[in-house]
Amino acid sequence: LSFEPKMFLYPMDTQQLSIQLRPRNLLKRPFIIQPLHEQDMIFKHSGWKKNIGFVGTEPFTVNLTNQSSGKPEIVPVYRFSYSWELKREAREFLIKIGIPLFIVLSLAYCVLYLPTDTFRAACSIAVTCMLSAIALYMGLPTPETTVLTIADAMFFYAYFLITTCIIPVMGERILGLENVSRFRKVIRA
Repeated sequence: LSFEPKMFLYPMDTQQLSIQLRPRNLLKRPFIIQPLHEQDMIFKHSGWKKNIGFVGTEPFTVNLTNQSSGKPEIVPVYRFSYSWELKREAREFLIKIGIPLFIVLSLAYCVLYLPTDTFRAACSIAVTCMLSAIALYMGLPTPETTVLTIADAMFFYAYFLITTCIIPVMGERILGLENVSRFRKVIRA
């Protein structure tokens, strides 16, 4: 079995899976496998789509010495390989995570258009947007990996955008800075 996942493109990743079969004891137990034209190569798994799949055989020979005659013999042996290239279906991710995250970001952006006298409402909306984005991220079914995936980067960028919408509202009200009002107008544009 050969599987080295490349998770940095999750949830739009493509993975390769290979299985190689060969006899453990070359002489005592023959290794019989169905002919290629009779094998079922249909691969079905929810969330994955098969791009490429193939079965192959690799013949090789083993040099042995016949114990009774002492003469060298060549024994043919076959190794069978099954390989698949699978693409993850990202449609479910976009429907369950992408669209709600876009709505949360849109609400956070709308905070910039609220008048300054509605400070409490603006802060409540912005903080709720941040907490909603964090809850979406915590509910995300992610594989265990040590690399930053596309999904992780998407959420970190969303946190940055929501924070960028919160800072001008807070700075304008709490610090009373006029430069923050200008910054708020620049962000709106």
